[in-house]
Parts: sequence; structure tokens; C-alpha cells
Amino acid sequence: MSRRRAARRAVLWALAAVGSLQLGLSVALERFKPEWRDPEYGLRLRDFQSMPRPPKLVAILGSSRTQMGLNPAALDLPGGVEAYNFAQSGSGPVQELLTLRRLLAAGVRPDYVLVEVLPPALSAASPVNRVTASERYDWRDLGYLDAYGDALPAGWLRSRLSPWSASRSVLLSRAGLGFLLPTPARRDFLWKQTRPGGWMPYFFEAVDDDRRENGLRQAHAEYAGCLSDLRIDPAARKAYAELLDLAAAHGVGVKFFVMPESPRFRTWSGPATRDTVVAYLGKLAHASGQPVADLSAWELSESDFADGHHLLRHAADATSRRLAREHLDAWVTTRRQ
Repeated sequence: MSRRRAARRAVLWALAAVGSLQLGLSVALERFKPEWRDPEYGLRLRDFQSMPRPPKLVAILGSSRTQMGLNPAALDLPGGVEAYNFAQSGSGPVQELLTLRRLLAAGVRPDYVLVEVLPPALSAASPVNRVTASERYDWRDLGYLDAYGDALPAGWLRSRLSPWSASRSVLLSRAGLGFLLPTPARRDFLWKQTRPGGWMPYFFEAVDDDRRENGLRQAHAEYAGCLSDLRIDPAARKAYAELLDLAAAHGVGVKFFVMPESPRFRTWSGPATRDTVVAYLGKLAHASGQPVADLSAWELSESDFADGHHLLRHAADATSRRLAREHLDAWVTTRRQ
């Protein structure tokens, strides 16, 4: 065999090996390893599936406010009812709908779902409900998200054709090699920080004034525009209507809630925005048959928050206990009878 032919064959074998590895990784991401593809959801699903099924389950859906702010252990619900926190950062109505669909498809049928309403995500100016191409989704998600996506199948296909590139941050972090990545790209905090029941408490027990002020500035830059003259996004309305229909079809009770906000954060919503949100919460209460648990105006101090809207650990425990006492205990007890 000539040297040129041997070299060509070696290159072809190398390309075939790389292609096979990419294909195998793509299949693993799609079918067997949701925790590699979408660690916030996948790790919680795996953890929940490893536990004994509780007599009654409350699945908590929401954003990072809920992920950090509600401790299922502190809810201490009556009558054998247990909660699991399936909240994910950046979630609005569309992602919450997707999470419920994913849980049901995975064989997890909650008896109740507690659904956070994030006021900035209700705004037509918010990007939250405009679904973009993401390596986090599997092929079933594409059908669920079709009405909310923009060129979603094409972008998803690109991520599957090059799965290592799309998921390298998670894969390196899972392999214990997160130190090779820039700090913002590391993902190992997602499993190191998560507690039993899916709760991921804020990273520090307390924050100093400078850190809090910096967090408030970042929150203002992210949310103030969405809270100015807020108009309800049609995509948010559609997603919550679909969520209620899906829950009803599976006999799942739904209760909406709003997480607390600090005094400064609340000043970013003017009277017109507050009136719009209150009116919409009333519609959600009517549609769900349950009053919305609006915690946004609870009298918490700035020092209870890291940045005006993410609760610190002590406040998360206290908020969880009060939410259960004032809004959840009667709900789960009445519905169980």
C-alpha cells in the first residue's frame, strides 16, 4: 500500500471515528442523559426519579426566584403531601408549560402544580417567551414549542450535528474539568449547590451592601424596561391557558403565585403596571379556580434579598413556611378531600 493511500485511509478512519463519537453523544443527549443536555431540569428529574414516590406531589414550577426562594423541606405540607422544586433560571410561562409537559412525558404526574408568575416575564417587551434554538431541548420539545419558536428545528438540528460544541460546558463540568472553562461558563454549581427537593439556595448566607447594590443595578438593567408600562404578552397568555388545559386533562390542581420583591425593586413598577398585573392575576385566579398567592408586597427588607428579587437562605426558609401556612395548607387539604 502506498504511503499516500495509507494516509488517506487513516484520515477517513479518523473522520469516521469522530463522526461516530458525535453521533453517539447526540443520541445520549437526546435519549438517555437529560442531565447532560439540560442540567437544571435533567438533574432534578433524575433525583426525583431516584426517590420513593410521595403519596401526593406538588411540583413547583418557576424561575430562579423560586429555585432559590422556596425550600420544599420548609413547606412541611400536611397529610403526606410533599413538594419538589423543578424551577429553572430564566423561566417564564412558556418554559413552565414545557416543564410540565416534560414531567408528564417522563411519567411524573403531580397531584398539584404551584406555578410562579414572574411579572417581568408577562411583558410583551420581555424576551423570555420568545423561544430560540437551544441544545437543551429534545425532539419532543420541538413539537411542544412550535407555536413559540423562531426557526427552532434548524437551530436544534445544528446543535445535534455538533453536540460536543453545543454542550461542552456541561460535559467538561460533569467530568470535573470545569476549571478549564472561564468562570461564567462553568456549570458544576448547578449540582453542587442543589439541595434535596430541588432547592438551590443562594450562594451566600449574606451579602454586603456593595454586592447588593451591584446586584440591584444589574436587576434594574434587566427588568426595569419590562416593568415600564407593562402590557401582557400574548405568548404568556397562550402558555398559561395551555398549562391550565394540560393540567385539567391530567387531573392536576393548579395554583399560581408571585414571589416577594424588595422595597426598591417594587418601585420600578408604576401604578399602571401594578394595575395591569393585578388584573391579570385576577384572570388567572378565575381560570384556575384558586386565588393567586401574591407575595410580592410582603414586608421583607432589602437585607432579605441578594439583589432585590433573589431571597437569601434565611428569608427563603421563612417565606416557604409562611407561604405554606397562609396559602398552601388549605389548598392541598381541601383538594384531597
